[in-house]
Amino acid sequence: MGDSLEQLDERHEYTNCPICSAAGKKVLYHLVAPYRVVTCTACGFHYMDPRLREEHMMELYGDDSYFGSETVGYVDYTMQEQALRLTFRRFIKVMAAAGLTGGSLLEIGVGHGFFLDEARAYFDYRVGTEMSRSAAVNAAKFADCVIHGGCSDLPADSRFDCIVMSQVLEHVYHPKAFIERIMVNLNRGGRLLIITPDIGNFWRVLMRASWPSFKVPEHVLFFNRYSLVGLLKQCGFRDARSLPYPHAFPLKLVAAKLNLTPPKRLEKLNIWLPHTSLAICASNHV
Repeated sequence: MGDSLEQLDERHEYTNCPICSAAGKKVLYHLVAPYRVVTCTACGFHYMDPRLREEHMMELYGDDSYFGSETVGYVDYTMQEQALRLTFRRFIKVMAAAGLTGGSLLEIGVGHGFFLDEARAYFDYRVGTEMSRSAAVNAAKFADCVIHGGCSDLPADSRFDCIVMSQVLEHVYHPKAFIERIMVNLNRGGRLLIITPDIGNFWRVLMRASWPSFKVPEHVLFFNRYSLVGLLKQCGFRDARSLPYPHAFPLKLVAAKLNLTPPKRLEKLNIWLPHTSLAICASNHV
């Protein structure tokens, strides 16, 4: 089991593996107490244990300050708008080259809607969901429809040719049920694209417990390509393939993660970092 278990307050819980439900685990990293990253001894999946109980996490996501918090959430999310748009613009071109654009698009967890806006010329109809009310209101100007809520708030009879989740799956408590629910809204032969931090990348190996994607308390799942493709297969998807996903970041943000201070004149410079996230595309059954 690894380290002995400490007593938790009522807001936190220990959990079995979210992928295979096995109880056995070993500690990979200790983070800010009481959080740890553990590895399932049965299937090798990495996850947060203990974790904040889901109902308390949902309160965090619903708070309008989530996209501007100094502790949890995203510090001045709109400050990253230029870098995010550069990232999404490049990735949508990758999608187009791979034949993954056209028709209708659903994005789960749109934030302020920058991806939906950049996708405007590539899809006929664009819909999104977002847990933060203020972010959903802002995103609505960039899409045909933005729903305040999650995928369970989508009409069961709505269908899309492409569903995208960018930096969402690492927040999900029940990943198999979540993806199976999304399948309800995917057209036959539709494409699901998942972008999530890659625990198998060299940034995590280099930074160890200081890896920025060990984000307490929100990130509870940590995938590599093997575990993500395996989950998609369990859910009935096929033809999983990787897509390149370089990510632009403000230099100021990158420097802060490395405890460095860049010259003020360079703070708003955006730099490209490779291999920070996985981007996996898969199709459901035709």
